[in-house]
Amino acid sequence: MQPASLFALEVCSAILGALALWIVLRDPGSLPRRARILLLAPGTLLGIGVLQLAPLPTSWGWLGAPASEARAAIAGIVPEAAVPLAPWSLSPPDTVDALARLAAYTLIGLAAAVALRKERHVRQAALVIAASGTFQALYGSTEYLSGHQHIFGFAKEHYLSEATGTFINRNHFAGYLAMTLPFSLGLALTSARGRGSRAGGGVRGALRDWLDSTRPLALIAWIAVLCTWTGVILSYSRAGLAAAVLASATTLIVLRLGRARALALILGLAIPLLALLWLDIRAPGERFAAMGNELTSRTGRLVVWRTTLEMIGSHPLLGYGLGTFESAYGPQRSFAAPIRYGHAHNDWLEALLEGGIGAVLALAALLWLAVRPVFSRERGDREPPALAACAAGGVLAIALHSLTDFCLRIPAIPVLLAVLLAILARHAQDRAERAPTLRFPDAASRQ
Repeated sequence: MQPASLFALEVCSAILGALALWIVLRDPGSLPRRARILLLAPGTLLGIGVLQLAPLPTSWGWLGAPASEARAAIAGIVPEAAVPLAPWSLSPPDTVDALARLAAYTLIGLAAAVALRKERHVRQAALVIAASGTFQALYGSTEYLSGHQHIFGFAKEHYLSEATGTFINRNHFAGYLAMTLPFSLGLALTSARGRGSRAGGGVRGALRDWLDSTRPLALIAWIAVLCTWTGVILSYSRAGLAAAVLASATTLIVLRLGRARALALILGLAIPLLALLWLDIRAPGERFAAMGNELTSRTGRLVVWRTTLEMIGSHPLLGYGLGTFESAYGPQRSFAAPIRYGHAHNDWLEALLEGGIGAVLALAALLWLAVRPVFSRERGDREPPALAACAAGGVLAIALHSLTDFCLRIPAIPVLLAVLLAILARHAQDRAERAPTLRFPDAASRQ
């Protein structure tokens, strides 16, 4: 992301966050209790980042601060480089940048949790998320199948053999689609229930019934599902495909839609695959055959992960500093490897390297606290929480995808994640108050 665009995102998030805080101060009940709990995780990460920037005496080398070790090594060669104080972070400017981004995402999540106060607000947000994913899928698929391969007015330079939408990387494109897919799927599965036909209405009455129900919306939603799956397939992202399958399975399991609808969904998802094979394009699963060679090559991810784990053992408590992976990993990489990695291609490992054990525990707690209420059942839960199931599917999808890529380092994905967490926080609040569960509009709700 360009610095100007990132700065604009941070400024906008600061404005939204300030407005949200002003609303919360005037009306504390506007922020769900679950949202307050979830905010502890990014708050912990921010605290770790601030602590990493605190100046420490370089004589405290026994603490094992990465910056002190590096400066001591340099001072052994250039004595003038010795300084009395140094922060823990190996690269303070990178840590400041990472803190600014994290603060921006946190404020966006806070603003979303305050803004999504009513069920209709959550439904509107869900429709926007589904529409966003459908646009990305349609745009990426069209550019790929047409051979045009542009991102708006700019010709693509990378990943010319895959669909990427408005993203540069195919994996980030597929990860975004996997997060939005459950909303199109949930809308398709919950909007198909219409009212019974009017007696004596004939063809005209049946047509009126169909238009009055939400079945047209279900048809549009199914088209969105097929388009999104097409985009995932054409991305040729193996982790993206696995994440999309997990997101769909989560939605089906939580909504408890039965075998018939599950079978219909499987058959429906086979349509884009068969259509693409009929077009005689690259086989969607061909990259799985090369997985072993890619992982074990001297430039593969297993090498990066192994080196990252070795580095984590040196500074397990506070890490090397938020945003410092590239600075820390560069001197450690093998000189035989021609590729310089800017990320670990595993957000969980990268968080452990940069923020230590506390950072990973905060992320794991955030994931657990966010999705657990969706899978639990209590007395009084009369119908499945459709929107909460969709949000949980999206969160689990990106958690899985982040095991093999750096999706959370691309601003569009953590911004969407912040909104999904806000939806889950609202669902937990509604359950606590025994309010109607968050669901897509269906025919019964429109009568």
